[in-house]
Amino acid sequence: MGEEMILSHCDSVYGGETLLKGAPRIDSYEDILFVPENYMDSAPGCYDRGKKLITASGVFLGIPDNHLIFGDYFTNLDALNYEFAEKTAHYFYLGPINTHYGHFLTITLSRLWWVLNNNIEDNIKIVYSDKRTPEDLFSIPYIGEIFNILGLKESNFINSTIPVRFEKITIPEPSFEENNFVYEIFAKFCNHIGDEIEVSNPASISKIPVYLAKTKINSGVSRIKNEHIICERLKKNGIEIIFPEKLNFRQQVMIFREHPIVLGSMGSALHTGIFTPKNNIIGISYGNEIWSNQLLFDKANQNNSIYFYPKGNIYNIGRDEYFGNNFIITDPIGVADELSVNVDNLLSIKGFSPLLNKPKSELPFINGKIISKDKPTTQSSISLWSKKNTVELDSAGAVSGFLKGTYQFHTDFDENAWWQVDLEEKSYVTGVLLFNRFEGLEHRSARLKLLGSYDGENWEVLTIRDENFPFGGIDGNPYKWQPEVPVEIRFLRVQIIGKNYLHLDQVQVFGFSKDNPDHLCYRLEESEIWAAKGE
Repeated sequence: MGEEMILSHCDSVYGGETLLKGAPRIDSYEDILFVPENYMDSAPGCYDRGKKLITASGVFLGIPDNHLIFGDYFTNLDALNYEFAEKTAHYFYLGPINTHYGHFLTITLSRLWWVLNNNIEDNIKIVYSDKRTPEDLFSIPYIGEIFNILGLKESNFINSTIPVRFEKITIPEPSFEENNFVYEIFAKFCNHIGDEIEVSNPASISKIPVYLAKTKINSGVSRIKNEHIICERLKKNGIEIIFPEKLNFRQQVMIFREHPIVLGSMGSALHTGIFTPKNNIIGISYGNEIWSNQLLFDKANQNNSIYFYPKGNIYNIGRDEYFGNNFIITDPIGVADELSVNVDNLLSIKGFSPLLNKPKSELPFINGKIISKDKPTTQSSISLWSKKNTVELDSAGAVSGFLKGTYQFHTDFDENAWWQVDLEEKSYVTGVLLFNRFEGLEHRSARLKLLGSYDGENWEVLTIRDENFPFGGIDGNPYKWQPEVPVEIRFLRVQIIGKNYLHLDQVQVFGFSKDNPDHLCYRLEESEIWAAKGE
């Protein structure tokens, strides 16, 4: 009857993840030879009179170590064999155009950051390396959309399939280098593009989280082959399913501006969040190791992001004609339910109503203050799923003061399994709230007793919950016990009726210490009401 959490936090990163302040350098160079991509074994870029690559013009990658992607740092081409470009324009270097959406953002768009602080005049010419004409580039929907927003026209771009000499050219360094670094200006620049989109497409704010599904994509690098089952379950749990490839660029940007949380498997769809500041993202990775590009987006954009992988529940069945990697998740419904719990946790932190176990109610009010937080605790046993390796440490999770939606202690499969807290002094208890875990196993704690004691050895039953329907927790529906008058105890125990596991999120005991005795109290050993002050 045991279970283990399916989703684990990713704690390994492949590649660099350095956030750099401000903006990169932008410098002008004289008598430069521009070499396009795929020309005579030379790396695309700009070369000085000594035939050496101007480093700022190169395309670098941070893995497995920082290196130039194409060619070498030197060219064998003789600049004297090529003609100068017209001298009337102000030339800016852009370099290779990568039309794969994710790489367009990181390799191509990242060099245009300087546009943010410049008026684009007709004499500005942006030099790029690609066989496609400016008209071809602008016909690619998202590229044309971005360039238009930036005030760039087809006439601002020039390309060449052969080397060209420039008497003077300005070379901006990239604001994003894949798997290595990102500058703050990259997010500011992309946020500006998103702001301009919202001007003409005012956001319609929704309280519903969304999941970006890949089930409608015809081909790509990686996919979860049974993702449709995850989608069906998430939808049932109240999460909207969106297929990004069915939307235009503006609509994709607005997803992040309109919804409180965006979920999805790792890929370029999550990169679109860079056009909206400070996103809340929950991602599914295919393994423990995260490709660092996504973390670079997160750091520059100040995202609140968390990434999970289905530890021991995912395997790759290999390549087919459409995808390079096809992953199968062995428990897609369990993954969807655990994702939903994490969504609810984040919604609660952000002040939104949780999705699960609707309708919601306000957190029950109990007179007094919480007197159990961080007090000594213990429990009947530890188990394979316990968070800590001793009963004292594991049980302490229930009095941390932080609701998480998952269990924060876990006993073994015991007869009348129990958990208890020592309030460290005789106290007047005015009530108790029990917050259940929220992952489909709430029923285990449905039937239970609350017991009180002065000495931790002799126990009196305070109340019995003999119901099969489970109570809630982070959804606002915890189990509430409130005596007609306060009871005087030092120890409180929560005990399961029968043989089962006991695992709760939080236990909150409310009341007053004996130093503040201005309250009526019910003594366990006496069946009479008495005035505490006159003891």
